[in-house]
Amino acid sequence: MKSARRNHPPPARAALGALAALLFGPLSTGAGAAPLQSPNQPGMVRVTIEVELSCPSCAVGLERRLRRLDYVAGVEVSPPEGQIVIAVEPGRHLDLAAVRDTVRNVGFTPDGVSVTAIGHVTDLNGAPAIALSPDFTLPLVAADGLAALAIEAGDQLVRVTGHWIAPQDGAPRLQVESLEVR
Repeated sequence: MKSARRNHPPPARAALGALAALLFGPLSTGAGAAPLQSPNQPGMVRVTIEVELSCPSCAVGLERRLRRLDYVAGVEVSPPEGQIVIAVEPGRHLDLAAVRDTVRNVGFTPDGVSVTAIGHVTDLNGAPAIALSPDFTLPLVAADGLAALAIEAGDQLVRVTGHWIAPQDGAPRLQVESLEVR
């Protein structure tokens, strides 16, 4: 007689494995959440979502939905750290509002969204911004020394990390935490 464990259909085993991974450590999918971006290619590298992941089965559903977003190369869910790290396909950028809405639609409230990106510092209506592609520019919220670094960068690529500020009455912005000339 076969044990009940052996009679689980493959999807049930996969779900149990995913649940165990959530309970005992990070769950990685696809290419993982390690940055895939070339150090010389503009685009988003990584998006990190701070969120309390108290419901393991909900976290599995959230991970699955995030993988379906355009240009997601991998997702790593880490309940103990309260983080979801999304690796972005090289040379691409994510729709950050869609990421936030996906998290909310599963029933979680994101505490913050951080972005690491590579691009060129540019001027957007008199304010600094980072151009990630010819058709996508993300305004930067000035931090101490940002103007000097932007001037120093000239036409060189920069790597910027910051906290995404969702649009309230205008365009989304990135509160710069670090900026390094490549």
